[in-house]
Amino acid sequence: MAGRPIIRAGVRKLTAMGEGAVLEKLSLGMTTQKLIGPNEIDVCNRSFYKWLDQEPGRRARYQEAKKQGATALAEETLMIADDENLTPEEVNIARLRIDTRKWIASRQNPEEWGDRK
Repeated sequence: MAGRPIIRAGVRKLTAMGEGAVLEKLSLGMTTQKLIGPNEIDVCNRSFYKWLDQEPGRRARYQEAKKQGATALAEETLMIADDENLTPEEVNIARLRIDTRKWIASRQNPEEWGDRK
């Protein structure tokens, strides 16, 4: 990785944060892009995926965390739907938020949340 200081710095930042902390945020429903974005870890995509492949089994643990995150997103749809303080104008926004979370959950964990069993 000579000549790639930004990627190396990102990998070091992720390693310092710890695999458990990174995967815990993903298992709570945070997206990968939000996690590695400027408001959280602030590393580039290539750093993140390089870090994922550095240790055997880490990618599998990442996939499992994403499946758990799908459950968190699916459960979040119930909170959005149960919001009694929505105005008629906000109902369509809530519907879009629910549909988006359902779609993401069905892609991240199709066995649990997919349309076909």
